[in-house]
Amino acid sequence: MSQSHISSHDYRADLINKLISRTYTQKTRGNLPNSDDLKKEQEIREHTLSNDAKKSTLDLRVRICYWVMALVTVYLLFVGYIIHNIEELSDAVLIALLTTTTINVLGLPLMIILSLFPKGKE
Repeated sequence: MSQSHISSHDYRADLINKLISRTYTQKTRGNLPNSDDLKKEQEIREHTLSNDAKKSTLDLRVRICYWVMALVTVYLLFVGYIIHNIEELSDAVLIALLTTTTINVLGLPLMIILSLFPKGKE
């Protein structure tokens, strides 16, 4: 995680805790905590955790996407270099090289798409 992501998360968490604390203090001065207030606090914390987990998952998926795009690009450049600079490749080697290139170019982005858009609920 980047420092700005951690700072914004800490800021958000501190802000929510201050809001909960202020609301709790205002409503319960001299009284016992209200069960409705405690439930609201718990719901806010659960939603915050859920949103943070979803953001972390999305950030990871984006990083994987860029990594795979770079990998496919480097692989295509490598294959292009081999095909253009090595003249005595046999037919079997060329077929194997082009087959694996096609599978990588189609398969890796497909895996990313299936990961970014799952069929079930997250």
